[in-house]
Amino acid sequence: MDGSPDMSADRGSPEAGRLRRLVRQRQRLQLLLALILICGYLGLILAMAFAPSLLAVTTRPGGNITGGLYWSFLYSLVTLLIMGIYVWWRTSAPVNRESLRH
Repeated sequence: MDGSPDMSADRGSPEAGRLRRLVRQRQRLQLLLALILICGYLGLILAMAFAPSLLAVTTRPGGNITGGLYWSFLYSLVTLLIMGIYVWWRTSAPVNRESLRH
């Protein structure tokens, strides 16, 4: 024996089924949010690499602020929003709150 508790008796219990569903939901949400972040970041990097003139456009004639700064700021806001969505989801759903207690 490796010292870990025997979970074979609990596999058919309703609590184990709820935990498996929670794990699947959490994995799907994490994957979706991670893909959104990765696609946004890769889009920004690819725009820097292959379309720098797109990001170099100034917002007004003679101005110093470029479109790249706005896109980077927007990406940062989206990152914070996605983090907030995950934290809200993780702490608001009743099954999530119950799993936090254990």
